[in-house]
Amino acid sequence: MIQQIVDLKKFLKLEIHRKYDNRSIVGGFQKLLPKWTNENISVTFDDKTYQAIINFLSEYEKYSTQVRKLKVDEILKLLIFYNNEENNKIQNKTKNNMISENKSNYAPISNESSKSKGVNSSKIGKMHHVDLKINSSLRSINLVGKNREKALNSIGINSIEDLLYFFPRKYEDFRILKSINQLEFGDQVTIIASVKSISSRKSKNRQIDITEVILEDGTGTLRVSFFNQPFLSRQLKKAELISVKGKVESYLGRLVMNSPSWELVDPEMTSINGITPVYKVPSGFSQKSIRKIIQETLLVWGPQIKDYMPFGEIQASNLMDLSKAIIESHMPTDFETLEKAKYRISFDQIFFLQMGVLSQKKEWNNKITTELNISESFLSGIYSKIPFQLTNAQLSSIDDIRKDFKSGRLMNRLIQGDVGSGKTLVAFVAISMILTRPGTQCAFMAPTSILADQHFKKGLEFFEKMKLINSDQIALLIGDTPIKEKEFIKEQLISGNIRLLFGTHALIEDPVYFNNLRLAIIDEQHRFGVEQRKKLIEKGPSSHLLVMTATPIPRSLALTVYGDLDLSVMDEMPLGRKPIMTQIVNPNERERVYRFIKSNITNGNQAFIIYPLVESQEEVENEETSAAVNEHKRLSNEIFPGLKVALLHGKMKSVEKENIMKNFGEGQCQILVSTSVVEVGVDIPNANIIMIEGANRFGLAQLHQLRGRVGRGNQQSYCFLIPETEDSIENERLNALQKSNDGFELAEIDLRQRGPGDFLGQRQSGFKDLTLMNIMNVKLIEKARLFAEKIFSDDPDLIKSENQEMKKFLHYYWNQSTGDMN
Repeated sequence: MIQQIVDLKKFLKLEIHRKYDNRSIVGGFQKLLPKWTNENISVTFDDKTYQAIINFLSEYEKYSTQVRKLKVDEILKLLIFYNNEENNKIQNKTKNNMISENKSNYAPISNESSKSKGVNSSKIGKMHHVDLKINSSLRSINLVGKNREKALNSIGINSIEDLLYFFPRKYEDFRILKSINQLEFGDQVTIIASVKSISSRKSKNRQIDITEVILEDGTGTLRVSFFNQPFLSRQLKKAELISVKGKVESYLGRLVMNSPSWELVDPEMTSINGITPVYKVPSGFSQKSIRKIIQETLLVWGPQIKDYMPFGEIQASNLMDLSKAIIESHMPTDFETLEKAKYRISFDQIFFLQMGVLSQKKEWNNKITTELNISESFLSGIYSKIPFQLTNAQLSSIDDIRKDFKSGRLMNRLIQGDVGSGKTLVAFVAISMILTRPGTQCAFMAPTSILADQHFKKGLEFFEKMKLINSDQIALLIGDTPIKEKEFIKEQLISGNIRLLFGTHALIEDPVYFNNLRLAIIDEQHRFGVEQRKKLIEKGPSSHLLVMTATPIPRSLALTVYGDLDLSVMDEMPLGRKPIMTQIVNPNERERVYRFIKSNITNGNQAFIIYPLVESQEEVENEETSAAVNEHKRLSNEIFPGLKVALLHGKMKSVEKENIMKNFGEGQCQILVSTSVVEVGVDIPNANIIMIEGANRFGLAQLHQLRGRVGRGNQQSYCFLIPETEDSIENERLNALQKSNDGFELAEIDLRQRGPGDFLGQRQSGFKDLTLMNIMNVKLIEKARLFAEKIFSDDPDLIKSENQEMKKFLHYYWNQSTGDMN
């Protein structure tokens, strides 16, 4: 054994005994540097380990006590692997072998083969059975018992393969840490310190809850302030070790931090390279336990992942090998390599998404139906009875639908329109076309009873004017429909007397049978799962499908996200619609907004006041609800004592939420205090003000959707954005929203700022959770899409022998049990 290793271990253990005072060696650990900076000892270690030790020796004196403890533990762990000269590279060899070995996905593993290939055979013993497949259940892992399996199942992890694809939600960077006495104004920095004290107070204007935490690390103290997060005083405990990451500011001549991100620090949290994966933790797990299970599993199964992509294509596309990409995603060498790993995983996600999309489109295009020719004179007659002029986008969408009906194949179309662009009217015109054929039926499904009832009432008014069907041929079927009325509606559907049925998921529950369903319309399609859409389509095997969404998506992504659907884009607002006036308001001036709300309510108008989801480590939804409940009391009692102020939040039951929205729509209350659950698409014409608190915490798309809750009437509408702090007034998202009412323009900005992950996650399609999508770029999407089109044109059913591994992955990425990739 090398003497330097023996000495270092001895000094490290002494340092623990001396409580990390850097006096275990006369002159401190830096005095060991000359003995360690020579070629003879450097070749004993892998590069990463050696550099970690050198950094430790040279930087130790600068660390705070808390950071010293973490670093000492880290180096001791490293040195465990260096027990003798013959095996002093076990750890590095293991990881290298994990990356380099590339066995079949479904090949059995034997102890003998693992020993010969350099994988640590002792780890193989952690599995109950050696002859396993990668899709084996989690109980095959020794560290996973019945309760842990159940907890992992609850978040969609059902097999070893699922566990390998359960990627971290973020990574903590502990490579560069500063002690408190090293902080300088303007630093963007991470520190690790213990909680000395916690206190809470109100701001001077009584509008903001301030939680102040004093941190100490042995070199000094730092005051950290959190705004509107009162739950922190319960979450944090004295002497608890936490990491905070943020900008160092100054207040009354002292350095402070305001609203930094923070994490509880696990003493074993830091990795060898200072980059620690942080996972979504299921119930019954800690970060430490989930990391251990994943890394133990990865050690065995990482080498077993066979790449589906030909080696030549990997090189041509400049992609990382799949096995290495999965290993690096969980155990990153450095951030540069991690980005390459994410890039590869994201390429796969887009590629298989596109393969499924192309397959679904091919299948749908083979569905034949009778042609339906609609004359220009019929449409002109419809338009003449509408009391306003349709936009060009509406006319274009109607023409798209008309051509679909004439084509002789079943329509499979998405109408993508901005908030308030008039999609419902286009759907009604489509229904009118179908109803020209005697005996045909249409179904219109909405995500909530409120929306279904809203569409039903508008439908009654519209079709009464058109005189295509009678009011008794239109019905509404929702969960609250009385039993006798439900039975009557079902009878009338089977007989064909009901021609148009509005409703919620109640439409797809058995026994609800149509006589001749020819058009199924789904509003707010992203709110429905695959099974629900599939069941509605099955109600009429010869039914056209029209789905609608109010979430604009950049045109550059449409081919990938909705490539299986024909797309109609509605990017115009109805003539005469007044743009919503949007203003960013300094949080110290919210009283001005309160006065403005009061003056508008006296004129018969209504207002929304929205509170954000505050991100924290525990009980997120409960804290959001708590904030809304507390503010509702304050607003009711102190700010608007003479008005009726209602409350809506996510913890309420569906029936209760719908009743509140119904009462608000009927004008029984003037102000609705809500979390971000306020219903999309609900039409409240008298609501002309929305005030969004903590606006900097919302995404741009979500802000635009919330703003769309107003502006439905003829009067001028207003949106007030109130960030948490004055510094957040310059927030890029808020400024973009203030400047533009165009949802498609904002979607393009959102794409540039945050990547396409949220857009790609909107499909709700049975496709695997797109956990890494937020790091992708449009060029990557285009590259993956073109590769998918190339493969699909050559071998659409993946029957060629060289594509069998690809076929396995396609089945893994798509939930094949639904039989639907739509």
